[in-house]
Amino acid sequence: MRLRIIALRDELTARGLDAGADTIAAHLSREKTRLSRTTIWRILTATGKVSPQPQKRPRSSWRRFAADRPNELWQSDFTHVTLTDNGVVYTTRLARGGRGRGDGAGNGNGFETLLAGLGITQKNGKPFNPTTQGKIERFWQTLKKYLHAHPAASLTQLQTTLDTFRDYYNNTRPHRGIGRRTPAFAYELIPKAAPTRPADPNIWRVRYDTIDNDRKITLRRSGRLLHLGIGRAHARTEIICLVHNSNATIITLNTGELIAEFTLDPTKNYQRKNG
Repeated sequence: MRLRIIALRDELTARGLDAGADTIAAHLSREKTRLSRTTIWRILTATGKVSPQPQKRPRSSWRRFAADRPNELWQSDFTHVTLTDNGVVYTTRLARGGRGRGDGAGNGNGFETLLAGLGITQKNGKPFNPTTQGKIERFWQTLKKYLHAHPAASLTQLQTTLDTFRDYYNNTRPHRGIGRRTPAFAYELIPKAAPTRPADPNIWRVRYDTIDNDRKITLRRSGRLLHLGIGRAHARTEIICLVHNSNATIITLNTGELIAEFTLDPTKNYQRKNG
C-alpha cells in the first residue's frame, strides 16, 4: 500500500492535479481501499514527498463562506495563459475616458444590462484585492498547475485540455470544502437558486454616437442590431442615445435638443420614429 500511495502521489503531480493526502485517500477509496489522511500524510512525509511549509497560515484561521443553494452565488474573474483581469467586459463604472463616458454616470455595458434585466445582483470585488475573489482565485491556482503540466501549442489544443480539466474537476476531483464530494454531486444534491426577473428593471443605457450618412444609428438590443432612422437633416450630428427598457430617446450632444423618440421593436431591423 505504501508503494501505491507513492505512485498515486507521483501520477497526480505529473498530471498537474492536486495530490494531497485527502485527494489520495479519495482515489484509494474508489479502489476499495480505505486509509486515513493521517496515515497517508505520514507515508508521504517519511518518503520525502512533502516539503514543510511553516510559513502557511493554519487552516483553523480561515474564514470560509458558501451560499445556501447551488446557483445562488457565482464568482467570475479573468486570467490568462500566455493568452487579462478586471476587464470592462464586467463593468464600465470604473472605466475612465473615451467616448463611452465610463465615469459611473449611469451607463453600463451589455453584461451589466443583462444581469439587471434578469434580476441578478452584481457585486464587484475591490481592484487589486484578490482575497475578495477567494474561490475563483483558488480555482485559477488548480487550473494553472494542470495547464503547466499539459502545455498547449494551439487554441484548439488548449480548448481540449480545458475541457478535460473541467470534466475531472467537476466529476472526479474530491473537494475538501464540500466533504470530499465532487462539485457535480453537490450541485445535484439540492434544489437550485434562481433570480426573480423584475417587471421593470429600470435600466438606463447611455450611448454616445454620431448619426451616419444614411441618417441612422445602430443599437444592439435582445441580441439583435436595430437601425434607428433619425432623419436627413441630422446626418453626421453627434448625439446621446438614452435607452430605458423599450424606449429610446435621441438628443444632440452639444445642445441637448430632443430630435427623435423610439419604441423599440426587436422583431424589426429598421426602427421608425414615434409620431
